[in-house]
Amino acid sequence: MLVTPSMAQEFLTHNISNRKLDEKTVSLYQRLLKNHLFVLSNDAICFGTNGILLNGQHRLTACVRSNVPMPCIVCRNMPNESYIIMDNGKNRTAADILYVQDVPNAALVSASIRRFLKLKNNYTVMNEMAGSDRTSNAEIEDEFNSKKDFWNNIGKTSSKIAAKGRWKLLKGSDIGGISSYLILEKKHPEDTVMSFFNEIEGLKNPSHSVITLLQQKLNESKRSLLKRLPGFVVQKLVIKAWNAYVTGKTYTHLFYVERSDKNLWFV
Repeated sequence: MLVTPSMAQEFLTHNISNRKLDEKTVSLYQRLLKNHLFVLSNDAICFGTNGILLNGQHRLTACVRSNVPMPCIVCRNMPNESYIIMDNGKNRTAADILYVQDVPNAALVSASIRRFLKLKNNYTVMNEMAGSDRTSNAEIEDEFNSKKDFWNNIGKTSSKIAAKGRWKLLKGSDIGGISSYLILEKKHPEDTVMSFFNEIEGLKNPSHSVITLLQQKLNESKRSLLKRLPGFVVQKLVIKAWNAYVTGKTYTHLFYVERSDKNLWFV
């Protein structure tokens, strides 16, 4: 049935004893509803024999807040004890969805798209650590289907760099996510972007001194627990290196300085 915002509001009056509302999950459903990516699934809105809402509070809350109706199965008179087995199954990942479509490097492609979407929406690794964002499988699948050839190529190229690179300094998904952001959003030539990552991983000789500085920092982080860099610092150093790489700026040393580099972003 089509659950309207007013119906969802009424359903929520029966939400008497449920788990704590997760605002990140509500925001995710709101985004899906507003972008017309919410689809009917077997995950029903469930009420117990006593009329209490057992399942669906996050979707219903999102429906009310977004003021967008949503298609849902509504089940009533479910055994009240069925609540304890809901949401206990294995979650289907975005990689699973791409895998059944026979997408090569499905796990790497889905992770690259996730990183790309976070960068596109100005979410950094620091935001991610704080739990500021959640990207849905539907958003990842929608992005992939909109540019299949591009993402298949990114998966192939990033996998090759990560696997054959001499230094193994960056994950394939980081190479894929950052490179796609630089190509699609910042409009940099693909050859330039991929040369940057090939040089970092030792598949090409460095054409700029900042590459060597970045390699040294990432190698130190990789080899020593005492010098291990947090993910957000690694991202900032990659940003700093990229900006120097394309503008010709030079550094004697490559550091992350919070006061001056906190808002640093890709040119």
